[in-house]
Amino acid sequence: MLKTITQLSGSSPTLIYHFKQYQDEEEMAFELLSNITNHECLILPFLPLSRRDKKLDTGIYEFLKILAKQNIKRIITFDLHNPDIINHSNIELINIPAADIFCPVMHNYGQIIITPDFGGQKRAENFAQYLKLPIVNLHKRKLGGNITYNDYLPDIDGKECILIEDIIDSGKTINGAVKCLINSGAKKIHLYITHYLHNNLLAVENLSLYISD
Repeated sequence: MLKTITQLSGSSPTLIYHFKQYQDEEEMAFELLSNITNHECLILPFLPLSRRDKKLDTGIYEFLKILAKQNIKRIITFDLHNPDIINHSNIELINIPAADIFCPVMHNYGQIIITPDFGGQKRAENFAQYLKLPIVNLHKRKLGGNITYNDYLPDIDGKECILIEDIIDSGKTINGAVKCLINSGAKKIHLYITHYLHNNLLAVENLSLYISD
């Protein structure tokens, strides 16, 4: 992976920037802007404001325009929340999928790939293709400020599950998914998270946690 990233960054002056602690994403963006002098390529495990992608003149797109004015020509990042951002960026944006990060070093493959919602379907498909395993989508439902899942899924009973998510922030999605798997009789849960923004994960038995940044 390191060799791949080095090849992607090329010979441009490169800054590898990892935030010491996660905070409000606007504060993270400001922190980054204060530290990019004389660099043309950024390697950012987490791209600030990347979840604010609904309007092309605000959020991540406005931030990318500011970075371009700072002479940033290329950004390498991991597991973008919405890879379609690449198609609207005025900077060369290289996204390394979560499967490329985790799969080469996974020692316990489990028996089934779990995605907590339809938004993670493509991510789960990448893992499934690499590991040759089936996928189950947990069908997340939002009711007001709450997130719910089915109480029981027969396909899970007795299985070792690989649960994949890009971000833990509030923890509502992943904790709901973990409860669903436990209630469905999962033998063990291997949880793979690309961006662990906040420590809001339930403490449960038979849960192994793997984080890329």
